[in-house]
Amino acid sequence: MDKYLQLGAVIMASIAAVSDLRRRRIPNFLTYTGFLLALTGRSIFLGWSGLKSGLFGALVAGGVFGLLFLFGAMGGGDVKLMGAVGAWMGASDAAVTLIAVSIAGGFIAFAYLLFGFCKSLRANISVAGRGGMLSADGALTSANGSATTVPFGLAIAIGTFVCAGNAFLRR
Repeated sequence: MDKYLQLGAVIMASIAAVSDLRRRRIPNFLTYTGFLLALTGRSIFLGWSGLKSGLFGALVAGGVFGLLFLFGAMGGGDVKLMGAVGAWMGASDAAVTLIAVSIAGGFIAFAYLLFGFCKSLRANISVAGRGGMLSADGALTSANGSATTVPFGLAIAIGTFVCAGNAFLRR
């Protein structure tokens, strides 16, 4: 039954990825509802042990991303989404999902660097002419202070899909 609950994580993370790519936001309604549905489903189908596993999975996954949020490396929506994914995945798969999400995020960030390099060079000339500059960490900032960011909801969706798919293959 656990692997069927993980489909909820895949669906929720996929919707969040689309939202993050389009609007650069992950809606609170999605993450809070997903979290509650995960805990409810785990309670109904797996009892107290399922509820405890969901809470621990949310604590592990959301906790790691929460630390990254405190250091400014992650957005609040990403933290809530990862906590909800951890609740769906359960304690046994939350850590593996974190690893898969991190790897996917690394690949996506590398792709942004690689494919955005030429665009950044052209934009740098244009932005510099309008009062913008390159920041110390290499992010291209415009005159209004905004910087290029990576939509991490996509990485969460990819990592969740990989782990949930693996659960179907191994059981």
